Amino acid sequence: KEEFEKALNELKHNKATGIDNISGEMLKAIEGQGKEILYKIIYNAYEKGLIPKDFEKCLMIPLPKKKKSEKCEDHRTISLITHASKILTKIIHKRIEAKISVNLEEDQFGFRRNRGTREAILCLRMIMEKMYRVNKPMYIAFIDLEKAFGNVNWDMLFNIMKTINIDIKDRRIIHKLYLNEKAVITDKRSKAWEEANIEKGVRQGCNLSPTLFNLYIENTKAIKGSKNGGIKINGMLVQMLRFTDDIALIVESEEALGNILTKMNDSCKEYKIKINKSKTKILMCSKQKLLLNITIENEKLETVQCFICLGSKITHDGRSEMDIKSRIAQAKQAFYQKKHLLTANTVSLNTRKNLIKSFVWSIALYGAETWTILKAERKKIEAFEAWCWRRALKISWTEKVKNEEVYLRMNKKQYGRQLKKGGKNGLDI
Repeated sequence: KEEFEKALNELKHNKATGIDNISGEMLKAIEGQGKEILYKIIYNAYEKGLIPKDFEKCLMIPLPKKKKSEKCEDHRTISLITHASKILTKIIHKRIEAKISVNLEEDQFGFRRNRGTREAILCLRMIMEKMYRVNKPMYIAFIDLEKAFGNVNWDMLFNIMKTINIDIKDRRIIHKLYLNEKAVITDKRSKAWEEANIEKGVRQGCNLSPTLFNLYIENTKAIKGSKNGGIKINGMLVQMLRFTDDIALIVESEEALGNILTKMNDSCKEYKIKINKSKTKILMCSKQKLLLNITIENEKLETVQCFICLGSKITHDGRSEMDIKSRIAQAKQAFYQKKHLLTANTVSLNTRKNLIKSFVWSIALYGAETWTILKAERKKIEAFEAWCWRRALKISWTEKVKNEEVYLRMNKKQYGRQLKKGGKNGLDI
């Protein structure tokens, strides 16, 4: 019952409801006999496999990608599952997470404890800088998998779970939730609804989906255990860096990259996943400029000078300059979008500083932990900082107010100088 209580308390607020129209807040508010009934439903589902029909249904909502969308391909869908079913899946997730994590390689950073995009970006930048410094070429293939989450083969997923000895009760619940899953599609105008069977893919909005997908995609790693390709760092062979379905293959030669991509493509086909060749890009980190000819199934892959990986701009020279410029440009755009709020005299100065921290600096400093900041980059950050505070205070350039005076009025320290001293963690934001 402790697991039930913990899972119930972890339900998030202000989330859309599923087919039963019961929110997480309502479930948390239940007391006494009602709570006991909910516990028995979850208990019977886990111990006896008696899953309520509502747990197996998801409410499918189509969202237009652009105005006046009429075709199916111009929409993306989101599915809403019941909050009560999330209690059950949270309990199962806690039980299987450790066992699945043991079976994942160290190069997988997605949806794992104490790891995230920043760690993945930092690893990639460090390897690039090292190779560039010793004047060795490095070839990176940023692989795009086509609708990877929606193409997971259930039979293969169930076999993988059995292979790594996931408890039979946990497998039984997952098996029933998937095999009996139905999408409920509603029509706003007629208020009618229809049910459709779902036959592949992980469940959208389910707590288990990211972890199960990581387990599934792990088995498509065709080069696992192979000594061909990759780069040795302190005696450890690094062949790829992954964040769920975002994969960066790294090798030292063009030939090795071509061979590994062919193996990866064959492995993905075996697991019913397709590599999107038009969106898969090749980046060469080298002081020399060479023409590359890397293909998958006789289709040439595009070679680029920079690539946005997990939100950070990665360039062929391994430097952070372009990424810093890009972050500053995005942060300025965010400032202008909220300009009416960030420059309003009716809002207190402290509140405006906090709003700038939330809306602007969170964008500007994304990935700052991974940057190698030179003198020129630090000046750009300091200039942007002054730009923010001057506009917040409505100081015109014709007033000839020095930056020191601006910081004094804002009662702030310079971010750029703090970045020089100790990185983002030392910022007084």
